[in-house]
Amino acid sequence: MLKNKAIFRPDRQLEKMLVSLVYALIALALSILMLFIFPHHSLLFLGLTLVLTSMVIAMAIVLISDCERALTYGGFANVILDSKEKIYRIDNVDFDPVIENKPAADFFKSENVLDFLRKHILHDGQNNQNLERLRHALKNLKHENVLLELILKGESRFFDVSLKPLYLKKNDIFESDFSVEKIGKETYFFWTLEDITPKQNMEKIIEQERQKLHHFLESMPLGLYVLDDQNLVEYANETFCLQLNMKKEDIIGKPFSIFINDEKSTLFNPSLIEQAGLSFFQNNKEENIELFVSQNRFKEGERLKTRGLTLKDLPIDSNIINLSNKIENEYKLLFSYMPTAVCHVSSDGVISETNSKIAEVFGKNLKNPHIQDFFEKSDLKRMEQIYADYAKNFKPNVLTEVETTLKSGKPVLLT
Repeated sequence: MLKNKAIFRPDRQLEKMLVSLVYALIALALSILMLFIFPHHSLLFLGLTLVLTSMVIAMAIVLISDCERALTYGGFANVILDSKEKIYRIDNVDFDPVIENKPAADFFKSENVLDFLRKHILHDGQNNQNLERLRHALKNLKHENVLLELILKGESRFFDVSLKPLYLKKNDIFESDFSVEKIGKETYFFWTLEDITPKQNMEKIIEQERQKLHHFLESMPLGLYVLDDQNLVEYANETFCLQLNMKKEDIIGKPFSIFINDEKSTLFNPSLIEQAGLSFFQNNKEENIELFVSQNRFKEGERLKTRGLTLKDLPIDSNIINLSNKIENEYKLLFSYMPTAVCHVSSDGVISETNSKIAEVFGKNLKNPHIQDFFEKSDLKRMEQIYADYAKNFKPNVLTEVETTLKSGKPVLLT
C-alpha cells in the first residue's frame, strides 16, 4: 500500500522525463519545419534546431538512467506489496508508514513499529536487550537484525525482526549505514518481520531431545567410547570413565592403546568389523580392570571409526539366584524320592547320579558304576542305537520304552 507521503518516486520521475522528451521532440520538429518555411531566418532556426537537438540527446541519456531506476524501484515496491509470507513496511522519519504490504497493515494497523514491539514484547533479559538494539539502530541509522518473542492474543510467538535504513537522494536508491547528521526527508526505515514460531519450537524440541539423548548416553549402565581413524579416543561417556576410575579429560584425545593391558587383545585388528569378549584395561593408576567389550567399526564419511560398549561387574539378581536354588532343591527332592529308579548316564556309559530306588533295581550299592555292569551286550547295542538316533533326530516329549532283563535276571522297563 502506497501512502500519500512526500517520497521520491523514480517511476513518477520517468513519467515526467518522458513528457518533457515528447515536448522537446515536438519543439525540434517545429524548429526544423520553420527552417524550411522561413529560409530568410535560417540562422535563427538553425541555431534553435541545434539547441533542441542537444537537449533531446541529453534527455535521452537521462531517460535511460531513469528507466533503470524506475525498474529497480518498481521491482523493489512490488516485492514489498506482493509478499504474503513476510511483513514488510517502510516508515518515514516521522515513523509513519509509506509503503507496506497487507500483512504489515493487518499486523501493525498503522501503529508505530517500535511502540508496537515494546507493547507486545515478552519482558525478559534477552528480549529487552534485543529491543534496545533495535532502538539504538533506529536512532543511529544502523542495520540491525534480532529475534523477539511477542505475546499476541495471549500466545507466545517468535519473530525475526530486521531494520534497514534507506536513503533516497538525487534520484538514487540505496541502503547503508549513515551518520545522524544525514537524517532528513530522504531517509526511511525498512522493517521486515517474519514469524518463525514453528521453526523456533522445532529447534526447542530438537534441543530437548538432544539433551535427553546426551543424558542417556552419559548415564546409561554401559560404558561407551568412540575412536577416530587414528584410534584416538574421540568420545567417552561417564560410565566408561567410572569403569576405568579416570577423569574424562584424561581419556579424551588419548591413544586407546594406552588403556589396554592385554597383549592378546584383538580390539585393534582392522580386519574384524565386529568383535566381543573380555579384555583387560589399565588406568593411569596402573589398576587392572576386566571389562566385557562389544566393539564394531563404522564409516563416517571417508573415515573409519570405532565404537565400543563396555560392561563391568555384570550384576546378578539375588532373586534369580534364590529362585535357581529353590528349583534345584525341589528337583533334588523330587529326584531322590521318586517311586521309580532314575539315573543319569553319560555318553560313555558311566552312571553319574542316581536316586535311592536305583539300588533296589541293580541290587547293590553303586560306586563308580558303568552301565555294562548290569546289561547284556545285546541290550547295550540297542541302547547305543537309540542314543545315536536321538543324537541325529532329537524330538522333545517323545519317550522310548525298552523291555529287557538285567544280568541278575530281574525284568525291567527302561524309559
